[in-house]
Amino acid sequence: MNSELGRLALASSLISDLFSNLGLTIFSTLRIGLLAEITTVISVQSFVLLLGIILLIVFTVRPISLWVIKRTPEGRPVNSVYITWASVCVLLAVILVDNAGLNYQYGPFILGLVIPDGPPLGSTLVDKLETLVSGMLAPLLITYCGMKVNLVDLYDLVFLNWVWVMVFFCLTVKYASVFLPALACKVPPKDAAALAFIMTSQGVIQMSFYLNNVINQTVDGETFSMLTASVLLIAALSHFCVGTLYDHTRIYAGYQKRDIQHASSNSELRLLSCAHRFDDVVGARKILDASFPCKESPLSVYALHLVELAGRASPVLIDHQLGQKNTSGVARSQKMVEVFIAFETQFLGSASTHFFTSMSLPRFMHQDICSLAFDKLASMIILPFHRKWNQQGKIILDSSNLRTINNNVLDLAPCSVGILIDRQKIKRLASQSSNESSMYQVSVVFMGGNDDREALAYAKRMSRSPELQLTVVRFVSWDIDVRENQWDAVLDAEMLKEVRLLGQHQDNIVYREERVKDGAETALIIHAMEEAFDLIMVGRRHRDDLQQLLGLNEWNDLPELGPVGDMLAAAEINRPVSVLVVQQQIVKNK
Repeated sequence: MNSELGRLALASSLISDLFSNLGLTIFSTLRIGLLAEITTVISVQSFVLLLGIILLIVFTVRPISLWVIKRTPEGRPVNSVYITWASVCVLLAVILVDNAGLNYQYGPFILGLVIPDGPPLGSTLVDKLETLVSGMLAPLLITYCGMKVNLVDLYDLVFLNWVWVMVFFCLTVKYASVFLPALACKVPPKDAAALAFIMTSQGVIQMSFYLNNVINQTVDGETFSMLTASVLLIAALSHFCVGTLYDHTRIYAGYQKRDIQHASSNSELRLLSCAHRFDDVVGARKILDASFPCKESPLSVYALHLVELAGRASPVLIDHQLGQKNTSGVARSQKMVEVFIAFETQFLGSASTHFFTSMSLPRFMHQDICSLAFDKLASMIILPFHRKWNQQGKIILDSSNLRTINNNVLDLAPCSVGILIDRQKIKRLASQSSNESSMYQVSVVFMGGNDDREALAYAKRMSRSPELQLTVVRFVSWDIDVRENQWDAVLDAEMLKEVRLLGQHQDNIVYREERVKDGAETALIIHAMEEAFDLIMVGRRHRDDLQQLLGLNEWNDLPELGPVGDMLAAAEINRPVSVLVVQQQIVKNK
């Protein structure tokens, strides 16, 4: 739904359904009017009544809805009295449209268009009615339609001669009317074919339309059985064909290095920072400040506010630089925008910020994240951890949706990914506060591998800041590791050599080695580091047989963080140390 093809299909279907319903209404009215002089008057009256109902809903319900939104404090639910009246308005709209001699579905449809989308009113209506509609009424409708299907009619070969031919002809024309214009607009053939299958597919709305015709006796039982069967067959065929023809993840496949390690040290660093809550922005701001943008190494930040889709049907990606208007989305993002504007002002000329808001369902949010990172050539995506702590160090939020988003991004990202575990809210102990240095203390836990090298590359950029102290701790096994990849060992040694050389010229870089025999000793040393640093950077992936992590993999409850990140994200830790778990870009083989 969040892919380019999905957005195109949603927009196309909305326009198509709008014009088809409008054309069907006008055609039905004219057809009735041509039958007799009396029915002509009735048809004109019905048409005028429909226009009157539309104007009534637009000029009464719309202003009242805006008034309700204005009276509702930000972040508070809408008064249940207003929700009750909105439900009553739905019933009144059905009665008015039905008495006008038109399909009763037009009333709620028009009412839904005039009520503002998103919170607080639109999202509250969805929360109150979605379970009833999607969980009970829609399944009952489908079940009722299925019960009215006569399977014997499906084997009536005489009837097949014209019903199935008409169905096949109509579907073919509809498919061609989408496929050919898409090709003319230079859409790739596979994508055009997938789009045509999506637009040809039918669902609950069409089944309710067929059922309404049966009730009005304009369609007999045999025809209804055939049409219902065609809906099921086309839905199954479209699902299979679209899945075969279109894979939205293929555009994210990285065949070129798009990470921090392989970027030039003086080139512009592009980061995509994602946030669900205002707290996420505050934590990300600390990382961005530590990145220390300068004219020799500028920083470009693309901030993405992730808002769960509620109270509207289609997802939307708002670009605040283009002045796109979406009242609810912009209002909720304004405080976050101000934080990034302040960051850009602080590093004027060295940093640039660009703000976006994505309103989508949680299961599709990773598509917006990966797509934006791909389009903006980002080197790293910074994601917030799915847990939040209060000042006492207790977990106050554990979001399964956010964890799923992070896992999906790790699998599909076109660049490197960092998961930020932010504990800055936790109060320091008095003994720690008195000894607190003005320097921002950063440590890199290094054991070798792609992810550790990526974390170290980012830390090297941070070390340019005069207000930052970088400590690189390399964990070395007492035993000689004969299973270590020789090329990885060469790359690790080269990177660490650069750090040691920098440390000879910069007083804010410290390098040390710790020899350990297993994961238990590693854990003891890392836990001792928690009190000394503000930020610990670790790699996500390591070899399963790595001696330094022996015994830790079995206790890994959060695979998306790796064994070291999982240990530092433990609920028992109540110190204000933040953690950045880094995964280097996964480069696909051509």
